[in-house]
Amino acid sequence: MTKQTILIIGGGFGGVYTAKYLLRRLKGKSSANICLVNPKNYFLFSPMLHEVATGGLNQYNIITPIRDVLCSKNFHFILGSVDFVDIKNKSIVVGKKKYAYDYLVFAQGAHANVPLIPGAAEHCLPLKTIDDAAAIRDRIIRMLERAAWTKDQKEQKKLLTFILIGGGPTGVELAGELSQFLHQTIKCSYPELKNEHVSIHLVHGGEKLVPVLLHDPSIEKCQQELESKKVTVALNSRVTRVETDFIEYTNAKTRQKEHLSGSTIIWTAGITPNVIKGTEHYLDKSQLLQIDAFLRVKALKSHYALGDCALSINPGSDKPNPATAQLATRQAAIAAKNIIADIKGKPQREFIFKPQGFLVSVGEYYAVAEVFGLWFSGLFAWWMWRTIYLTKLLGWANKIKVAADWTVNLFFKRDTTQIGNNFED
Repeated sequence: MTKQTILIIGGGFGGVYTAKYLLRRLKGKSSANICLVNPKNYFLFSPMLHEVATGGLNQYNIITPIRDVLCSKNFHFILGSVDFVDIKNKSIVVGKKKYAYDYLVFAQGAHANVPLIPGAAEHCLPLKTIDDAAAIRDRIIRMLERAAWTKDQKEQKKLLTFILIGGGPTGVELAGELSQFLHQTIKCSYPELKNEHVSIHLVHGGEKLVPVLLHDPSIEKCQQELESKKVTVALNSRVTRVETDFIEYTNAKTRQKEHLSGSTIIWTAGITPNVIKGTEHYLDKSQLLQIDAFLRVKALKSHYALGDCALSINPGSDKPNPATAQLATRQAAIAAKNIIADIKGKPQREFIFKPQGFLVSVGEYYAVAEVFGLWFSGLFAWWMWRTIYLTKLLGWANKIKVAADWTVNLFFKRDTTQIGNNFED
């Protein structure tokens, strides 16, 4: 059998898990080389980004070198970004080098979706990468320091007002953690400030928070817990303008424009796929790669796509599957099996997404869970959230470090060391 080259674009959940499954099934065999291309040399466990942004976790504890995760003589890592895919000739261009392949997996993921709202791209802080989380954390600490040095209470309140745009899982989890981080930090480290001066606003364009959750009682529990943590929730609110220290939004029901001032504006309202030159013909109107039931890019053989860059719809449905890590890892397993089946000339398997459940944390000691048809909330759901995510972290070293961070946080306040260059914006 001719040795095949399977090339994977992207080092997120979809790409790394596809490589893991391929290496596991090809263990001890020399029928394939697996190559992965990524602009960073590490895998990021993104579901914990909101804890890095609020001082709960060390940023280095949720990233793992890709070479350590995928250590095998059949694995090769290429550091860089793919500039062009020559689908006809089965090759990619990375920098000035060209790499040939027999099978290609698109798993390049997505980036923060900051739309063409005036000022949004310039003035909003996204939360999608480890650098984003570090920047948000430094910004929070910078605002606390500035507030501590001013005697003007009106200015203090403005500096301590934080606006989050987007009420999906990321927005809700960040809002809950941010509230506890601010109130704990002010109580322990900033005697000049008062907790009543802190104001957190979560602005969401939809009718309900956390649309990934399936049951209204779960969604209501999320909102109630946020409000108990002094987070103001604005639903049906479409942001129309963003400036350095305020946003404008329109209430979808009343059609009235609202104006909200604040020192820090964070964008958590969705993602947009990363597009690679050479794939334009295979994209839908949302710039997602169109795939068939076997995860193959439509009209192509030996090309697969999964995760946030692909339009995944179950057979017989017209509703896209949610862009989650759970979806990407499940797709990765099927993509790996189908590639191996194709190499061996065997039939491929359809991918059907049946979610095992969803977990959303809302600050410490509280989460909402929907698992195997059951839904519940509170301390047990929060414990389950932490337990499941801890087991899914790659590498024992990171598991131990994160568990240690969580244990320390039970007894001591979160870290407020600023690691940015200065206090100027």
